[in-house]
Amino acid sequence: MSSPSKPLVLAELVIPGRTGPVSIDPVKIWGINIAAALGNFPLNGLLCQAGPWGNMAVGDKLTIFWGTGQNVWVETVGQTEVNTQLSMFVPSRHMIDGLFAVSYTVKPLGGTDQPSEVMQVQVKLTRPGGHDDNDDSGHSKLIMTIPKEIADGGIDKENVAEGVPITIGNNDGTPPYPFAAAGDVIRISWGGVFVFSEPLTPEQAEGKAPNIVTITEAVIREAGDADSPGVAVVFEVFDCVFNRSEDWSPEQRVPVAVDATRLVAPLLRETLNNVLDVDKLGDADGTVQIIATDTSKFKVGDIVFIRIKGTPVEGPPIDWEPSEGVKLTSLPSIIETKAPNAVLRQLAKSQITLSYRLEKADASTDLRSKSQFIRAIGEIQRLAAPIMLDENSGALDPTLLQISLEIPFDKSFVEGQVLKIVMLGTTPGLKPYLPDLPTRPITHNDIVEAKPLQHKIDGEHLTPVNGGTAEFYYQQLIAAAVLATLDPFEATRAVRESIHTEILRVGEPRLELPEPVVAGVVDGVLPADTAGTTSTVQHIETVAGDEVFMFWIGSITGEYTDSIKLNEFTAGKEVPFNIEAKLIKDNEGGTVIARYEIKRTAGGTSYAEPLEFSVGMALDLTSVKDSKDVEIPNAGSTTYYSVTLTGTAEKGQRVQVLDGDTPKGEPTVDTATGIWVLPVYALSPGHHSFTAKALYGAGHTSQPPRTITVVDYTSFDGGDWNGWRPVRTQLVNEGGNYFVRLIPNKDSWFDGIIKDYSYLVNGSRYKISFKFRSSHAGHNILIYAGSKFEPIEIRQPTIGWESHSVSVTCSAWGANPPYHFRFAFTPGVVEGASYDLDDIKIERLE
Repeated sequence: MSSPSKPLVLAELVIPGRTGPVSIDPVKIWGINIAAALGNFPLNGLLCQAGPWGNMAVGDKLTIFWGTGQNVWVETVGQTEVNTQLSMFVPSRHMIDGLFAVSYTVKPLGGTDQPSEVMQVQVKLTRPGGHDDNDDSGHSKLIMTIPKEIADGGIDKENVAEGVPITIGNNDGTPPYPFAAAGDVIRISWGGVFVFSEPLTPEQAEGKAPNIVTITEAVIREAGDADSPGVAVVFEVFDCVFNRSEDWSPEQRVPVAVDATRLVAPLLRETLNNVLDVDKLGDADGTVQIIATDTSKFKVGDIVFIRIKGTPVEGPPIDWEPSEGVKLTSLPSIIETKAPNAVLRQLAKSQITLSYRLEKADASTDLRSKSQFIRAIGEIQRLAAPIMLDENSGALDPTLLQISLEIPFDKSFVEGQVLKIVMLGTTPGLKPYLPDLPTRPITHNDIVEAKPLQHKIDGEHLTPVNGGTAEFYYQQLIAAAVLATLDPFEATRAVRESIHTEILRVGEPRLELPEPVVAGVVDGVLPADTAGTTSTVQHIETVAGDEVFMFWIGSITGEYTDSIKLNEFTAGKEVPFNIEAKLIKDNEGGTVIARYEIKRTAGGTSYAEPLEFSVGMALDLTSVKDSKDVEIPNAGSTTYYSVTLTGTAEKGQRVQVLDGDTPKGEPTVDTATGIWVLPVYALSPGHHSFTAKALYGAGHTSQPPRTITVVDYTSFDGGDWNGWRPVRTQLVNEGGNYFVRLIPNKDSWFDGIIKDYSYLVNGSRYKISFKFRSSHAGHNILIYAGSKFEPIEIRQPTIGWESHSVSVTCSAWGANPPYHFRFAFTPGVVEGASYDLDDIKIERLE
């Protein structure tokens, strides 16, 4: 426990996303921008950190104050958090524009509040320029004016010394752009060279004073010459807390010709009107063309080195030149060389400056070309999300010893770079969990192999979030030496961050969709020789834009995936995915798990129950034959106590045959035919339900069961008592028909027949059917099962044979079998009369 009497020395709250300081006079004020408050952790809020502090103990209560007396978060130290830095989020609802005093207190158990140092922050959630609702290229509300004589006539040796004054806004007494504010900085790109304005004064922000930024001669010469249409000129705006305008301004061009030694600018073959669509470029490299026709400057043996410059939307500035150039072998000629796809795609939604230098074969001074300014359009190529190899239907097993992930290889990766792996977890109590994980350096072999990067995270980090959630991503870190060369505005977007994984559950997956339907799967088996099949998603509550991902995971072949983005024709309908025969046959003897998930266009992912089945010979019970090798139809009956069961299953495997829940044997499947055979002996009369359970794969059971009824039937044919014992009765042969006859006398007392049964079950009901014939009336036949009997009263003589049946519940004479069935005639039979029994059937009912 923290000592309640010893004052704590508490540093100010740590806010990793803060900027600035915005000002230092009279006090230091830090900035909170849109990214920190809303963007970095959109589902959580503003990340804050505190601790550890002296005598930190379980139960210490930390309270964050945002403004005087405004409590925005309370955190209680848990068992695993003692002597660690706590990570917390201030909910976004507390983030509003304004100046706030931020601090926290720590109250030890039994102690009093101990305050931290106070930090002043300025929150600004308005973006300079506001929202651009125009679909044209460039931010339509960012306006600049270049003097007409320069825009029309360009810059040459005669006027370059004067520079170029650029006016921001309309200069008509209104603010230069929406949400202009004192402290904003205008950042102009003149052919890829950046020029910054002084921070705007209140008068400039209100439009009461002009906003003019001058491009000097030095900048013009550094950017270089450009033939018509000229050097690209654009600007963007950063406010005092480093909120950036949504986009650059619309581009303007200025022809520049101040250096007569410059060679003709190169061309990029894939451009159209100096615009490169990186989406159309796809994964292909660009083709740079150098027109080498001026033999006074180009010589055979000269070497051309192209140069690509630009500032991506995300990541550090790019200034790329190949390590090896292209040697001129013929003049005049058009030389072609490749511009790496990874470099071009990183510059989507920005400007590309393309030029080259000519290394002279005679060792004279290199010559440089004019620049080609290219506008790149298309989607920004973000770093792909890590792939969580242990993810199962949107969940992670909290007992994993290690979390395995795979980082898709990106062509922008360079040997020596370092990737910072980030796990953002949420405990069941909704507390954040942000462990400091080991980084992943990129090695020489990583670049040579160009394969996904493997990485492991210690499974101990799943324990705190067991029952909660976790998402993962990584950042491409920038070396401190490189970061030091960037201006503050470049530094705000220099670190590239990957796309985040889906938010994964830690614990049991949430499976809300039905399993797919795989054509040909019967009783948990897909025949290996199936000539292709389909895995069909039958869930139809989908809309255009949803993406359906199918997974076919073979125990032998591994994972095969397919996907489709739904449109007006496929949304709201079943989605079949074709599975070729090879993906079935190659898993013969193994298993397949078929599943799918739907990534909703409205956000989130829905997961389906998996369908697991075996691949091979179908598991089936195909035949039941009696002792005479006669087929017993399903739900049929037999008078034999032994049967032979035959079925099919995976070759060389074993199955367990069950009669209800009772095991009857475990035959081995023939390795050539896939057939198994099992004789079953000593069946009891009654209902039998046979199934075969696979002792391999997922352990499926054949369906439906094969049912038969075994009947204990005695016809007495050929004088066979079939186990019945006479009690003063005899067998009679009447024209070849044998039956039991009682001829009573004055001593007859419960005469009849009796049979012991080892299978008779105490408490079970049995149905007894028989034929009876008598010459006199006035007595009962008592039919016993154990000690329990049912009487049949004989009221009059029969006319021929009569059929009778009765059900009786077995009640034991003693504790253990065998019990017996008994037909007995009661006293009162007429001496000299005849009483006959035949065709006795006994079957168990329940």
